[in-house]
Amino acid sequence: MLEILIFLVTVIGTISYVVGIRRQAIILTRQTFARTWSNEGDIHSNGSDYIILKLENSGGDLTGSLSFSNDSKLFGIYAEIGWFKTRLRISELQDNTIFPIANATLKLTDNHRLSWCMEQGENQTIFPTQTVLWPYSKIVSSSVDTKANAVLSENHDIPSNATVF
Repeated sequence: MLEILIFLVTVIGTISYVVGIRRQAIILTRQTFARTWSNEGDIHSNGSDYIILKLENSGGDLTGSLSFSNDSKLFGIYAEIGWFKTRLRISELQDNTIFPIANATLKLTDNHRLSWCMEQGENQTIFPTQTVLWPYSKIVSSSVDTKANAVLSENHDIPSNATVF
């Protein structure tokens, strides 16, 4: 009976420890990803337009925007952070409605860059299939109007006072 009790305490302790490590890893990932990224430095990128990904840590959520260097179109981003990869849900705002466009995954590389990969079967004509995102050195200002923030917040359970960049 004592062995069973010791086994249960060990299992519960191990699970608690792993959950704590996972929680800390996700917090660190969220803090690391919250900045502006671009594939401008990636010579292997398959597109001529550079993408600019702006992510912000707002209330525990990682949200932001995706734009192209040669286009004024702005896409909304909602990131689902996982232990080993982060899934980006890319959407477009049209007439106060959000339309899901595509999903991509991000992984932090050893050299503090992000590996971008479109998920299978996604809209790969607009976005690069695979690229490497570097911390963006230029200050980029792209504004998303307040109505867009409210719609994004409503559809992704983001606080309405959070700013989406």
